[in-house]
Amino acid sequence: MIDISVIIVSFNTRELLKRCINELKKEIMEISHEIIVVDNDSRDGTIEMLETEFKDDIILRKSGGNYGFGIANNLGYEMAKGKYILLLNSDAFIKKGNLKKALEKIESDKTIGVLGAKLECENGDWQPSPRSFPTVLQDFFVLSGIASKYNKSSFFGKSLMTYKNFNKEFECDWVTGAFMLIRSDIIGKKIFDERYFMYYEEVDFCLKIKEKGYKIIYYPEVEVIHLGGASTSIFSEKLISKNGMQMTLWRLQSQYLYYRKNFGLITAYSSKLMELTWNIIRTLKNKNNNLKKEESRIIIKMIKKAWENTKGGKISPAFPWKGY
Repeated sequence: MIDISVIIVSFNTRELLKRCINELKKEIMEISHEIIVVDNDSRDGTIEMLETEFKDDIILRKSGGNYGFGIANNLGYEMAKGKYILLLNSDAFIKKGNLKKALEKIESDKTIGVLGAKLECENGDWQPSPRSFPTVLQDFFVLSGIASKYNKSSFFGKSLMTYKNFNKEFECDWVTGAFMLIRSDIIGKKIFDERYFMYYEEVDFCLKIKEKGYKIIYYPEVEVIHLGGASTSIFSEKLISKNGMQMTLWRLQSQYLYYRKNFGLITAYSSKLMELTWNIIRTLKNKNNNLKKEESRIIIKMIKKAWENTKGGKISPAFPWKGY
């Protein structure tokens, strides 16, 4: 068995992916490894670049369509032989010597199931990586701005854990998939529930891992530059228009799927009712502000559409998920 299988999902991120692999090669050369790239039907020359420049460095799997983050990682996992699995975004670049640190840490403690890194923007600004499991109440605090206003409160700032010292290691509920190191023998047949196209895959997975008795660790000794949202931001002009309602619809659909699956219909409906009520109030409050009023009106439409598409969080819409 090799030490680590790195799985990178790509969708129209040719130049970022090229940089990611080149940086990764420097980190991984002294570790027994394999690099698996799953391409979600890129149309920007990614395949040609991989087959020309990295044919001896990677294992390429073509998904045949844009099936999202979860399915693509599962396709990569089917091929993986490593003791540890690293999920790495194509716009994430591991700092020198840090992959070895991550492996040493997870190897030192058999109770660690998943290890997350300290994510930074290219300018050094910190990005949230460790999180608490979402609840309808915490969702409201984030939506209303209360979480941001009282971000040092362990009650109001619980969702993003903004009250924590991010320069110190601590246990959390879940970490983002930009850098997620996983002990492979605890995964099972698949990493992610394939009903999620985008959003909530990592949350759902980490919940499963914690239920098995393993810890999710935020380990800031491992630093990763993450440009953030590169794969998700490259959509057609039509999808980017209307204030990102495409992404809102996907987020809502996954949200209802997550709550219904793990906590039942009442929780899923409470999530819908909370956000619907908030946006109705926001519409009335901003009756003289046409922009905010229109934003809330469209979100209300998306809430109803997401609930209908998922039949109240019971089913996943057909892949790939259609838009606004």
